[in-house]
Amino acid sequence: FELSKTSGLVITFFAGLVDIAEGVFTYANAGHNRPFLVHDGKARELALSGPGFGFAESVSYGEESLPIGSGDILALFTDGLVEVGAKDDGTPAVDLAAIVERTPWGPDWNRRVMEAALAATGMEHFEDDVTLMAARIC
Repeated sequence: FELSKTSGLVITFFAGLVDIAEGVFTYANAGHNRPFLVHDGKARELALSGPGFGFAESVSYGEESLPIGSGDILALFTDGLVEVGAKDDGTPAVDLAAIVERTPWGPDWNRRVMEAALAATGMEHFEDDVTLMAARIC
């Protein structure tokens, strides 16, 4: 398998490391949907580090670091979650930041966030595959 600029294949990728002892989250984001860090009830969209793999022959991805603490929630997701019910021009119908801010943490947090995204659009099911991974820092 060869991934090159001419292959026509583009892959997005997100990698992160939580250092509990230091209270720091370090990550790099290669064109993936921007995850959220929820701190004190406010969702912060994490910045991109660079484009997805496959757009250029050589790209350097810088690391971003930010403080993280007890009670914070990291939420990573695929595009199917935010593209549900999108308008013809691609404008999202889901305000995911608002949904993750108002959804209290609990064992079924992912299910409730996904149900709220569907309810916000009036859709009965997602049109694309959906992955939502969340972790609460203790």
